[in-house]
Amino acid sequence: MKGALFVNGKDVGALAVQTLYDRLKNSKDMPAEAFAPTTMVDATTFKTSGVSCN
Repeated sequence: MKGALFVNGKDVGALAVQTLYDRLKNSKDMPAEAFAPTTMVDATTFKTSGVSCN
């Protein structure tokens, strides 16, 4: 592995739930785009970066 962009599934799900909640509860428009936080990792940093694949 040279490098990868780690996208946490929990963050993606939380963003989706919050977006839907805001739409249904507060009549807030759905955003055209939404971005979950990501982290760049490589073979030397993935253990110390705190990312988890579970």
